[in-house]
Amino acid sequence: MHFINKIKSFIKKYKILIGIIVVVLIIILLASGNKKPTQTATVVTGNVTETALLSGKAQTAFRADLGFGTSGRVQNVYVKNNQHVTKGQLLARLEIGDLLAQRAEAEGKSGSAIANENTKVINAYRTMLSEDLIPTAEDGDYTVATPTISGIYTGEKGIYKIIIDKDSVNDVHPSMRTFDLEKTTNSELNNTTSTALGTHGLFISFPDDVDMYENTIWYLEIPNTKGSSYATNYNAWQAALSAKDRTLADTSNTSLQKIDADIRKNSIYAPFTGTVTNIEKQIGESVSASQSMISMLGDGNLEIVLQVPELDVSKIIPGDKIKVTFDAIAGAVFDGTISTINSRDTEINGVPVYEAFVDVIADARIKSGMTAYGEVTVAHKEGVLSIPLYMLSKGSDGSYTAQVITDKNKTETRKVTVGIIGSDSTVEVLNGLAVGDTLASFTAK
Repeated sequence: MHFINKIKSFIKKYKILIGIIVVVLIIILLASGNKKPTQTATVVTGNVTETALLSGKAQTAFRADLGFGTSGRVQNVYVKNNQHVTKGQLLARLEIGDLLAQRAEAEGKSGSAIANENTKVINAYRTMLSEDLIPTAEDGDYTVATPTISGIYTGEKGIYKIIIDKDSVNDVHPSMRTFDLEKTTNSELNNTTSTALGTHGLFISFPDDVDMYENTIWYLEIPNTKGSSYATNYNAWQAALSAKDRTLADTSNTSLQKIDADIRKNSIYAPFTGTVTNIEKQIGESVSASQSMISMLGDGNLEIVLQVPELDVSKIIPGDKIKVTFDAIAGAVFDGTISTINSRDTEINGVPVYEAFVDVIADARIKSGMTAYGEVTVAHKEGVLSIPLYMLSKGSDGSYTAQVITDKNKTETRKVTVGIIGSDSTVEVLNGLAVGDTLASFTAK
């Protein structure tokens, strides 16, 4: 009884405050029971496209900071800043007077040694072609002795056809004509001297009286592979060739190659076609090995390096097409292709990202260093159930629910399984809704 009296006393004392609280509670209850849809949307069949938005910078596909392979003093700089150069062009060189003198001396010795070996090869070859040359009679019934061949042959391999006859009845002695390997005419023969057989160093003479050889035909094969000395001469020629090759290898692989390597260390060549962007040292200045001397940017296609978040990197593959824009080129969209993606991540502000390299066709408006943005399609589905994402509610566990308006103009909560989420906030519905379902979102009135 005492407790009840205390309650009555409290109510009497604070009746105004209690009244206000009651009124507020009534208003809240009325409001919560009077929700009306503020937005509705119908589940439809359509296309959903998910894209990834990337950012980065433009740069040429080739860039290089070039230096010498050794220390020294700059003797020549053959280019200027902003000069266009071609691949392999000499850009700069250190002082190499001593090396050039050594090379000239070594080249002279090498040339002399090779020339000597060349002479040996030529002589061995001519000996092989010239020795044991014996004409063969066209008719085995000839009674005259076989003509004799002498001299050192300087022509090509082949067969001479030799015809001996008189041009007219008034000729004292027969003449000789040759065909096939070499064509000659009217070389009159005599018994006292040898007659030139063509123009390549051979001579023919006749053991019997030359008149006895009238109306005969002979064949001379060069070289005579059936001769007794042919195998020996052939091996000598091959040995001379091998000796020449060894000499050439020895002279090339020792002094000349070493000197040429030293000259390259003292020289800078353009590794690709492009433009010189910076020259660090001038003629007469000293430079250390590998110190940057000349910087270059390459020609050709530009390369865009974009940062890919780890959530998107598994969705993007080389060969994907990408739309690229630049802050500095308003309104322009460039078509590009992702060429490669680094497998190692790079942290930016503590967030791991991966570098994607994008090729775009060269355009005079695009400059190295420009801020670039890329949009690449990572997923696309056609003819799927879709609904605006804002019509769904996402729970703390990552699941989605929707408020579906029923036939009785009431709502029911359904769990919805979603697929890809489009960049326009349209989401693919995998389960929980059907075509024609109307969803509602509510705000208290």
